[in-house]
Amino acid sequence: MDVLKQVMAQPIDPDYAIVAARGQTPSRGRWMLVVTLIALGALLAVAATQNSRTAPVQASERTELIERVRAAETRQDELQAQAAALDTEIRTVRESQLSRTEADRQLRAELAALEIDAAAVAVKGPGVLVVVDDAVGSEASGSEAKG
Repeated sequence: MDVLKQVMAQPIDPDYAIVAARGQTPSRGRWMLVVTLIALGALLAVAATQNSRTAPVQASERTELIERVRAAETRQDELQAQAAALDTEIRTVRESQLSRTEADRQLRAELAALEIDAAAVAVKGPGVLVVVDDAVGSEASGSEAKG
């Protein structure tokens, strides 16, 4: 309560009142403020100028990068098509060359099994069900799957 009474009775800080009575103005602080604002304005002007100068360069680099990505995607598609054609050719040659004798047929069966083991061919089947239940407060067990 005393602070509130003091603020109401003496609204001006005593130090400020002494400086005001001498007739001095806090000019040093104003000059520092003006210099700081001018420096900040100059900094922002330089940044804006550099940004406007580099905008066309950045746009052209972005366009060039997009073109390079599209060219790489096209090349990738071509290589995938070539790999598929070569795979088909290999299978055709293998079928024609490994079907003459019984040993060839056994070798072809062994190759088919090895392709599956090496993940060289697509396989079909029921697949694998993976249940991750190690979260805190998890209720599922390793043999159950919630769905």
